Amino acid sequence: MKKIMLAVLLMTSSFLLGQDKLQYLITSSIKAYGPIFGEDDLNSSRLVSLMFIKPIVTDENYRIEPIIFEEIPIGTMQIDGKVKYTFEIKDNILWENGDNLTAEDVVYTYKVIKNPNVECSNVREKVDQIINMRAVGQFTLEVIFNQRSQDNMGALTFHLLPKNIISSKNESHPTFLQASDSFFQNNPVGCGMYKKGPIIGQRQGMLERNDSYFLEDQIPRFEQIVFAARDEEANMVDEFLGNEDYNFLPDVPITRKEDIVNSPDYRIIDYHDFSWKSIAFNLRKPIFQDINLRKAITHAVDKYDLNVNIFRGDARLISGPFPPKSPAYNGAFIPPEFDRILAKEILLDNGYVDQDGDGFVEKDGEKLTFTFTIKDVSDEDEHLATSLKNFLQDIGIDLLIESIDGVQFEQKVNNEHDFDLALYSFAFGTDPSIYTIFHSTGRNNISGCNFPDLDLLLEEASSMGDRDTKMTLYKNLHVEVANKYPVIFLWQEPKFVACHNNIDGISQETLDPLNIFKYIYKW
Repeated sequence: MKKIMLAVLLMTSSFLLGQDKLQYLITSSIKAYGPIFGEDDLNSSRLVSLMFIKPIVTDENYRIEPIIFEEIPIGTMQIDGKVKYTFEIKDNILWENGDNLTAEDVVYTYKVIKNPNVECSNVREKVDQIINMRAVGQFTLEVIFNQRSQDNMGALTFHLLPKNIISSKNESHPTFLQASDSFFQNNPVGCGMYKKGPIIGQRQGMLERNDSYFLEDQIPRFEQIVFAARDEEANMVDEFLGNEDYNFLPDVPITRKEDIVNSPDYRIIDYHDFSWKSIAFNLRKPIFQDINLRKAITHAVDKYDLNVNIFRGDARLISGPFPPKSPAYNGAFIPPEFDRILAKEILLDNGYVDQDGDGFVEKDGEKLTFTFTIKDVSDEDEHLATSLKNFLQDIGIDLLIESIDGVQFEQKVNNEHDFDLALYSFAFGTDPSIYTIFHSTGRNNISGCNFPDLDLLLEEASSMGDRDTKMTLYKNLHVEVANKYPVIFLWQEPKFVACHNNIDGISQETLDPLNIFKYIYKW
C-alpha cells in the first residue's frame, strides 16, 4: 500500500511540476532579447514583452492603461500649440539588480529610439509626435507632444531600457546594443514578469519568474518558460503532440489544426490579431483612376470562396479598414458583394468590350492586362493569387502573377510603387489610426490615395482627443474609405495556439491580439 501511495504522490508531483513550466516550440531562432531591436521579430517580441515593461499599454478596445505611472495627467497647452504632460513614476519598480526604474531610464530609451543610426524604424514611428522629453526629478518625467498627435499616449508604448546597467558595461552608445555579441543581448536585464534563466540562446532559452515583479497581482504561476526552435513547421507539430514535455504551441499551421483538435490531451484556441490583408490598386496609374474599373474588379472577387478554400472558413472577412472587433468598426456598412454578372456589366458600360473574341476585354485597342505582385512566403498567398487570376479571367481581364521575395517586395511595392495590383497587409498598433495608409501624405499610402475630402476626415480624426468622438469619426471613415475603392478589403487571417489540457486558463479572453503573453498571469 505504501508503494502505491508513493507512486501516486510521485505522479501527482510530476503533473504539478509540469503545470509550473510553460514549454513551447517555435519555427525560427530568436533575433534579439532586448527591447527595440527584437520588436520587429515575432518570437523575439514575445520574450521581450515578458522581460521588459512599457510606460503605457492599451487594451484591445484602445483604452489607455498606465503601467509605470501613478496616473495619466491632464495635458497643458503651450503658447506654441504643443501639449505638455508631467508624469509621476511609481517608486517601487526595480530592475533585476535592485535599482529603481527612474525617469532617466525612460529618457534614455527615447533617445536610443530617436537615434538615426539605430535600426528600429517600426518603433521609431511610435514616438514621432513627441517633441521633447526630459527628467525633471528622479521619478518625474516631462513630455511635450505635437498638438496634432493622433494619440499622444500611444507614443509611450515602447519597452524600457536600463540606462545605468547598460552604461556600466561600456555599451552606452546605442548602436552597440544591436550587436548580437553585446553584453546586453546575452545578459538582458529587465523588470518584467520574467527574467533571463541559465540558458539564453537564439535556438533555445529559458526565462525564470520574477517574484519581485512590482504588480503583485500579476505574478504568473509558471516558474519557468522554456522554448526551443525547430526548422520544420510540420515536424514541430508532430513533436509537440508526441512529447509530453511541451505544453504550449503559439503558432499552429492551419493545415495541422485538425490534428490537435482530434488529440484528447490537447486543445486549440483561435484568435485574430489586429491586422488585415487587402488587394491594393495602384491609383497612381491612370487606368486605376477609374473608380468603375476598381468596382468591377472588387465585385469579381469571391471572398467567401477564398475563405473556405484557403482557410477552411476560419478567416474573418472585413468590409473596410477596421477589424470587426475594433471599436472603430462600422457593422452597419454593407460591403460590395461578389457578383460576376454585375462586374461584367460595369466593364461593358464603361467601354471595355471583347472585340476580337479571345475572351479578354479591350478598350481603345488595349487588352485589359494587369500584374498582381505578392511575396513568395506562403502557400495561402499563392492560392489567393491563382484564384484571383481565375476570377478576373471570368470577367475578361488577363492577370499575370509576380511572386518575389520580401526585400524585393518592399523595394518594388512600398518604396518605388512599381505595381498594378499588390497583396498588402497592415497591422494596427496602439491606435486604430488609418491616417498613414489612406492620407495622401501617409508613409504607408501604398495604393496612392489622393482624395481631398478623405484627407480632411483623416486629419480631423487624427487630431481628436476624445476617445468616443474619435471612434465615431472612425466609423464614418470606415464607410468613406470603402466607398473610394482604394483596395479590395479581404480578411483577418486566423491564428491558432495549442496547449495541453492541464493549462486551463488559456482562452480567447486571455489571448491579447497584440501580445499573446500579455495575460499569462491568468493562465
